Amino acid sequence: MALRRLAVCSILGAALLWAHPARAGSEASVGADFLVDDNAGGFLGTLALDTGLARHVTAGVRFGLFMESGPTRLGFPADLRIRFRVHRNVYIDGLAGPWVVFGGDQHLRFHAGVGAGIILLRKVTFGAELGYLDPSSMIGVRLGFAL
Repeated sequence: MALRRLAVCSILGAALLWAHPARAGSEASVGADFLVDDNAGGFLGTLALDTGLARHVTAGVRFGLFMESGPTRLGFPADLRIRFRVHRNVYIDGLAGPWVVFGGDQHLRFHAGVGAGIILLRKVTFGAELGYLDPSSMIGVRLGFAL
């Protein structure tokens, strides 16, 4: 039993030493979304500010400007974001927060999503996001640049 425990602790310790640490900072990103239930497209420009929580985890805020087509609506997204670096160049995001959208009946819409992507050249990220923007599910792509 002690030998098994020692082996598990050794493997976990080696994995932590091998893994790349999470980096705090800021990121500007652009994205395109398809809102499934609304049958509309959306464009998104955001700025994210993060701080390190643990070796491979950052948390912060993401805010910006959102434009939805058909009918055209303008909005301001504000999300809390948690990012896990699962490999040197792979990340998973969790997002949730209110989006203020002008036009239509509902001005305050809840957003939640999960994103994943790759980190290219240490400064550029490319990924996809699956989410929900009340009352529609959404799927999108993101291109980010570390500042």
